[in-house]
Amino acid sequence: MTNRLLALVEEVTAGHLYWDEEVVNPYPPAKLEYIRKIGYMRQTPVFVKGTVATNLLLPLRFRGLSDEIQQSRLADATVEFDLVSIADQPVSELSTGQRQRVALARTLITKPDLIILDEPTASLDMTTTRWFESHITDLIAMSPVIVVWTTHDQFQAKRIASSCSIIINGKIRATGSVQQVLLQQSDPDLRAYLSGELVEFD
Repeated sequence: MTNRLLALVEEVTAGHLYWDEEVVNPYPPAKLEYIRKIGYMRQTPVFVKGTVATNLLLPLRFRGLSDEIQQSRLADATVEFDLVSIADQPVSELSTGQRQRVALARTLITKPDLIILDEPTASLDMTTTRWFESHITDLIAMSPVIVVWTTHDQFQAKRIASSCSIIINGKIRATGSVQQVLLQQSDPDLRAYLSGELVEFD
């Protein structure tokens, strides 16, 4: 739910979300303008019928970019995400790892200002997960883009995040640097939870 609110897929029922001091949720008149700045990758990506290339081009076509720009970005994305050999392959024939790489490429091909990744490596093997984490950390290091990555794996959060929040039952229980939240947690219940104990929260 949190990711869907941040991605402006759903409208908040209380409170406000701001972007550069402007309220963006509840939706402003210029909702589409803000949505186009966001790259949202769902845990289980949804593809349209067709090839890898068809799906990669879709968000560019929605934005009305010229054919020249579309083809240039498609060429760059297929190389960057090692999709050249399967660009003309139907997405229905892809492996899980290939589908996730296509989904990430489609998320990033628009060059978004905000990237929201919902459990992107939950179904991947270790090798593909390592590639995925490396690609995102390199992206963060090279650009000012903001990445919100949802995970149930605290070890993954330790590997890739600079700051994090723990959300339980829809409530933010802790937020701050990874060091503060995951490694130096002062709340005894959260410390027990992070150590693997079964803890009930209100």
